[in-house]
Amino acid sequence: MRRVCLQIGLLLVWAGIASGAPMTVPQIVFGGLKATLQGANLDGSSPEVIVDDIGWIEGIAIDGENQTIYWSQIFNDRITRLDLNSSTLDVIYSGSGGTNIRAVAVDPIHGYLFWAENGRGIVRSSLDGTNQLDLIPGVTDAFGIELDVAAGTIYWTETYAGAIRRAHLDGTNVENLITGLVEPFDIALDRVHRQIYWTDTSAGTVSRAALDGIGVATIITGLAGPQGIDFDATGGRIYWAAFGAGKLQSANADGSNVTDLLAGLSEVRAVQLVPEPSTFALLSLGLLWLARRPTRRCS
Repeated sequence: MRRVCLQIGLLLVWAGIASGAPMTVPQIVFGGLKATLQGANLDGSSPEVIVDDIGWIEGIAIDGENQTIYWSQIFNDRITRLDLNSSTLDVIYSGSGGTNIRAVAVDPIHGYLFWAENGRGIVRSSLDGTNQLDLIPGVTDAFGIELDVAAGTIYWTETYAGAIRRAHLDGTNVENLITGLVEPFDIALDRVHRQIYWTDTSAGTVSRAALDGIGVATIITGLAGPQGIDFDATGGRIYWAAFGAGKLQSANADGSNVTDLLAGLSEVRAVQLVPEPSTFALLSLGLLWLARRPTRRCS
């Protein structure tokens, strides 16, 4: 069963008021302009509020190993962390007070948090927001960031430049992966089949390509402002936020069987699947072992 039973002792609101019994973190977490972090099952059932009254949510990252949810807020210009073990909600980084912070991503294996911030580029820090490093300066309007830790690669969108770019996790070897797009917003990786998926908000599409940028194909058209996207390797499905339609939607990996999971949402923007504990770590470490093991010589 894929559902992750991470226990949180309190249902928190931003004011710090706590009430109720322990809750179960759902399979998919989403948020947007409604200033509410919400969750549901992968079929859209059992929608619930995780945290309320927290401002516009721009991006979400979930650390399944340490049972922590991070989210970025563009108008509050900050990154907030919810520790599910201690039920602690705290702001770990505040920006300059503008509207600069974009996407966020987490590497629980090496203990790093990544985010995009106009004026700084892509920033890396420890999981508590300390030890900050401006890793890739000059990046602007990166509304999507994804990590391939096993391959040592970071991918991001530069939405208004119409490009998807990548680099090594240490910030070196920056390269254009896919260019000439309309408005690529968010990205998701299928690390098993080596595919990258992205939403294009203005084009109303979901597309994919190989992780080297080859074989670009649009697999879904006619969507209403798709923004946040994620991929479920277990079920072989993609999930995205249809910002313009106020829906959470899903489809097969090839773009077939488009399904409305939830409707009537208030301009939902960010979507993130909850990883099973140790899934990310085992996959990453397993792939690293395969890549590094000695080759047996045949005689």
